[in-house]
Amino acid sequence: MRRRRRHWLTACWALLPAVSLGLLAVVPALHAAFRLRRRSLWATAVAYGLLTLAATTLMSSDPNSGTAAGAGARGGGGAALLLGLAVVATVHAFTLRARVFPSVAVLPTPLSDDPAVAAAVAAAQRRQHAHVLADRDPALARDLRIGRPDLPRKFDDGGLVDVNHVPAPVLTNHLGLSAQQADAVVQARGQLGRFGTISELENFADLDAATVDGLADRIILLRN
Repeated sequence: MRRRRRHWLTACWALLPAVSLGLLAVVPALHAAFRLRRRSLWATAVAYGLLTLAATTLMSSDPNSGTAAGAGARGGGGAALLLGLAVVATVHAFTLRARVFPSVAVLPTPLSDDPAVAAAVAAAQRRQHAHVLADRDPALARDLRIGRPDLPRKFDDGGLVDVNHVPAPVLTNHLGLSAQQADAVVQARGQLGRFGTISELENFADLDAATVDGLADRIILLRN
């Protein structure tokens, strides 16, 4: 029952742009950007907000300014923009839903019994748990050696890699970076002292956005 309720709530979250006719299109995007810590999602949320502002401005334009036909055209354009935004933002929210709420991801019935799928889902949940633990208690995270597959440990963090501390070979073997990319990360880390956000991997280590987005779920950035 609890799982069904959570599925219903996350579906409502994804449908928020549609039921609000685009007025609240920015809300799921902002929430996803906050949860996933992706620079691209922050940019998307800003774009949705600006488009919503533009649409509402067009719809609320003074009918006494200009001709009635012009005011009607502006209002119609604003309404069309909002409806288009509602569709795009809703589709986008559904694509983000499983990543923002991994514990309620819907698995196809035939695949749910596949051991490989079950292991992947379990690993994703362990990574999420390890992230929460590290945010709440960084000292404990260090003691458990979260993100340190290069060190002996007993805690299973689901495959996280602490990019602030692991040596270059771990970046290659566990994140799939090339030797050149791993060296660039280590060099940038040495200049900065440590990475504060995942987006700094793009800005200072010259990793492309697609690579960073693809690895974000596996990366953790511990301070010490």
